[in-house]
Amino acid sequence: MTARSPFARHGLLVRWLRGAWLGWVALVLLLLVMTQVVKPRVGEFMDYWYSVPADSAFVEQAAALRQTREQQAIQSAWITGAAPVALLFLMQLLVAVFARGEELDEEDGEEEAIVVIQPEPVVKKPNPADRTVIRQSVQPTVSPPVAPVASSVPADDSLQLSLEGDGALYIGQGGRYRIDRLLASGGMGSVHKAYDKTLQRDVAIKELDVSLAQDQEQSDRFRQEALALAGLAHPHIVPVYDLVEDNQRFWIVMELLSGGDLEDRIEKNPPTVKVATNIIRAVAEGLAFAHNKGIVHRDIKPMNILFNVDGIPKLVDFGIAKLVQSQQSVVHTREGLSLGSPTYMSPEQVKGKKDIDKRADIYALGVTFYKMLVGEAPFTGDAEEVMRQHMFETPVSPRVSNHAVSLELEAIVIKMLAKNPADRHQSLEEFISALDAIKNT
Repeated sequence: MTARSPFARHGLLVRWLRGAWLGWVALVLLLLVMTQVVKPRVGEFMDYWYSVPADSAFVEQAAALRQTREQQAIQSAWITGAAPVALLFLMQLLVAVFARGEELDEEDGEEEAIVVIQPEPVVKKPNPADRTVIRQSVQPTVSPPVAPVASSVPADDSLQLSLEGDGALYIGQGGRYRIDRLLASGGMGSVHKAYDKTLQRDVAIKELDVSLAQDQEQSDRFRQEALALAGLAHPHIVPVYDLVEDNQRFWIVMELLSGGDLEDRIEKNPPTVKVATNIIRAVAEGLAFAHNKGIVHRDIKPMNILFNVDGIPKLVDFGIAKLVQSQQSVVHTREGLSLGSPTYMSPEQVKGKKDIDKRADIYALGVTFYKMLVGEAPFTGDAEEVMRQHMFETPVSPRVSNHAVSLELEAIVIKMLAKNPADRHQSLEEFISALDAIKNT
């Protein structure tokens, strides 16, 4: 038997603690860098970026936003620095585990090298009676066939995925919907052109990304969109036909809008003032209908305004909509959490306020209207810069870039973009009346 090393007597934990010296050094360096370098630098940057005049009305708002962004930046720095340190500790732990396993294998080999010699047992020759008993004991026993047991759970193929002979993918009860081709995809999922075999018509099917479908909040948000749209029967809101769920996968079946989105139209062929006004009025009618049903959209933007084959605009994507009457939202909001698209977010959304109401949609609709008239949004830059401008900067008059915009229309757009919700139109009916008043003059 070989002599065992004194170091081999130490357990796995001791071996790891003594061997992970590089990780301890990295941890000490991380603490020094974060406390002596990163935190002071971030504070200086935030002081510069969110500085406002002392007599400004936004001093408190800027201070609150600065504190929130500073905390987020420091947290990100901690995560970025802690990841490689944790990796060093994990690698050393794996080394310790493998080393300990080799020692155990060595110990097992030493034990197997000890040969124990035992006396050979005396085998008694069986007599004929014994052999008969043995033969009888090994006779196979044939059991009667057992009838198959029927499942107590009836098969349910109402929601199933199936592949028929044509190779297409079918979903829904009895394979009702045939998915034909991909129309668009994004971070949340994808939209497909499909065919409804029962009603014999083309439809659009929106699928939640498989990775997100495993997340309870994301799947609830997807259901919320279907339920919100199902209760909104309006010519300027996309209708929902069905919600399909199967094996942690989710699809919304809705009208196929093949006329493209407003974002694409603005980029390729900017609308005239008259066309832009007609489009925004139609969307405002649909959005007003949703508001009267107690639903705030919270993500109004040109990409969420689609057109059907006849050119009628329709509002889509109620994924982060809020039910005002019940104060419920699938996305669990908290103070300081911003929801929406930065370019179209209202100042109160930038602040992460929980009491978001329909006036936030009016602001986002104003940004969309501005972009149709001018060709670009009133505030541009990266996300942080745009959100800062939403809170503190005044938009340039749309008449500067488009002289066809009248003074009256300019006043309406600027009012929609007011920083204080109380200074905007208080309802979309009020906004529509203001537009109609211009036409009648």
